[in-house]
Amino acid sequence: MITGMHQYSTIKTSYDDVPETLDVKGWIRVNQRGTVYGQIQGEKDKVDEMVIWLQTQGSPFSKIRCCLMKNWKIIDNCDFRNFSIRY
Repeated sequence: MITGMHQYSTIKTSYDDVPETLDVKGWIRVNQRGTVYGQIQGEKDKVDEMVIWLQTQGSPFSKIRCCLMKNWKIIDNCDFRNFSIRY
């Protein structure tokens, strides 16, 4: 969960480019309060990179107040074929 201010216009571009570059799978959803929820799957080092990006940078013009990652687990195969933004 990431809380803070997120601009919807920049989220699509950022959350398409970064996961594709890192080859992580999963999804995100941004609620009306600007909180980002989701799941990330992939190779551990790539997921770690995505988490660092989410904690420190995020989408352009976002102001991240808190980044909480929970329910970590090791999986054999990804449940998702790509990374998507859910509305």
